[in-house]
Amino acid sequence: MAVRALVFDFDDTLVDTLSGRADALCETARHVLGLELTVDEAAGVFRSDSNSEGQMAALAGTTGPIVELMLRFFRERYYRPERKPPRLFPGIGPALSSLRASGFRLALVTSRHRFGVDN
Repeated sequence: MAVRALVFDFDDTLVDTLSGRADALCETARHVLGLELTVDEAAGVFRSDSNSEGQMAALAGTTGPIVELMLRFFRERYYRPERKPPRLFPGIGPALSSLRASGFRLALVTSRHRFGVDN
């Protein structure tokens, strides 16, 4: 069977979103928990769990309303209109163009909120 389509993940596969997410998490930790995180520590939080709720709960050391507050604050910071848009990793744009020109259908998958993909 011939390959007719290729599916790519968005975050940190095609686009470098880790630095922006880490910055937003540092702001969240500072504002909500009074905790100062380095960017490397924030990146470690993202690797601790595959979903946002689990990541915030791991950072807070608890579950419940504080996690919802953290999620809301994080999303407000990460998706704010004035944020610097994430960039494609080097070489991704030409590679995708080449694949499309070769007749492959391309698709995008992500676990992020639709707003985060559209914007």
